[in-house]
Amino acid sequence: MTQPASDPGGRDSEAPTVEFPAPAFPAPELRAPAFPAPDFPASDFRAPAAPAPVPPTAGHPGAGADTVELPERGAEREPRGRPEGDGAHERGKQPERDVERERPGRPERDGAHERGGERDGPPPAEWDPLAHGGAAGWRTVLGVLLVLGGVLGATLLVLAMMRAPTPPPQPTAAQAPPSAVVAPPAPSTSATPAPSAAAPLPPSTPVRIDVARAHIHAPIIATGLDADDTVAVPPIDHPYLTGWYDRSVTPGQSGAAVLLGHVDSHRTGPAVFYYLGALTRGDTVQVTRADHTVAVFTVDGVAGYEKTRFPATAVYGPTAGPSLRLVTCGGRFDERTHSYERNVVVFASLTSSHRETAAEAARPLQTTS
Repeated sequence: MTQPASDPGGRDSEAPTVEFPAPAFPAPELRAPAFPAPDFPASDFRAPAAPAPVPPTAGHPGAGADTVELPERGAEREPRGRPEGDGAHERGKQPERDVERERPGRPERDGAHERGGERDGPPPAEWDPLAHGGAAGWRTVLGVLLVLGGVLGATLLVLAMMRAPTPPPQPTAAQAPPSAVVAPPAPSTSATPAPSAAAPLPPSTPVRIDVARAHIHAPIIATGLDADDTVAVPPIDHPYLTGWYDRSVTPGQSGAAVLLGHVDSHRTGPAVFYYLGALTRGDTVQVTRADHTVAVFTVDGVAGYEKTRFPATAVYGPTAGPSLRLVTCGGRFDERTHSYERNVVVFASLTSSHRETAAEAARPLQTTS
């Protein structure tokens, strides 16, 4: 192989040449480096340009062969296999975070921080009205306490009224019946009965009682004796029922017919005979019977008795003519025994009777308060 001398301009000259033996190995063949196929579109990939040949240099063993021009030191190199600004590069790089906004333990800014800044130190353990409004804070606390006290007082007052209702009307001495009505009749020496204001009626079960002055418009049921041989009363669950003592005569017959009823109930308040003590002499009591006959009674008087001195003979005993007895509780309510201390008794006598009219049959019954 012949290595020509080179002039400063880099061209071959006509000077004599020196021959060197040819090397035993072929001259290296420089090719462009091969790159793997990218995962992105080929249009976005720019292959590096082939290097330009390097001019031969004197004394170099590979003079005259194709050489590669090396880039200058410090020059920028194009990244291999990674295009600029593509999606893969953007996915691999995490965006910078706002350190100020996402600092741990620091809440986001709100209106309170912007107005007065953040509070230094921990919040107070207890709310002090003086520290949060001064005297106005104490006034607020006192106002809330007064309102709560008023509500509590009103609740206690309502409960007290429910527990101790207004007592029912009690009869006075002026309402007492004459002694002739209360005392049992003397034995008659004559076989002819004493005359009465109205003729006695045949037996018929009572079904209804109406007393306008005492607000009574109630159905009647038959009652007998309890297990302790006392007169049974209607069930307390039905405080507007009236009970007819079926061991007595029916209303309108000769003798005393006895009707009983509750004065009040803890569940409903006033019951069927609540206003019985307000009746006076001359008031009217109507009892409708199963045969559609209305027996009309006139009140002779009203009296109250201690339960230990109840006039059983005057109530259940014989009478001079057809009579009616209405019995209920009265007096003071005993919280210990859960019962009233007295009884109220209405004495009445039959004064007339008539056939039930359509208007009387259409009158509504009062079964609730």
